[in-house]
Amino acid sequence: MTGVTNTRTEIDPKQAAAGLLLGRLVAGTALTLAPGLAARVWVGPAGGTEAVRPFARVIGLRDLLLAATAIAADSSGTRARSLRLEAATDAGDTLALVLSARHLTPWRRVLLPIVSGGSAAFAWWLAGKLD
Repeated sequence: MTGVTNTRTEIDPKQAAAGLLLGRLVAGTALTLAPGLAARVWVGPAGGTEAVRPFARVIGLRDLLLAATAIAADSSGTRARSLRLEAATDAGDTLALVLSARHLTPWRRVLLPIVSGGSAAFAWWLAGKLD
């Protein structure tokens, strides 16, 4: 009879934080350099309009600044604090998405708040692990 081994993989908070940083760099770069395309992927067809592009670029630059803050925080040992800032920002995004849900396609109404809310919760959890 073969025994069942209960294995549990621990998440390395520093590696997970690096993954969040990479995601923020990719999203920020895409929204900054190709705001029409990136915003269409994010919010749907309306994202490609001339009226939405400046706002997409603002969000992209915000994400790049958050990434720069994270990189500086890694150097100075204050990464937990920067993760809480990222979590608060993502929580604000989640609220904005919920308030704007009627303007999103049906699958985006569900998926986008889950992604941004999940990112907020994960960043907050990681911050606690790095304290």
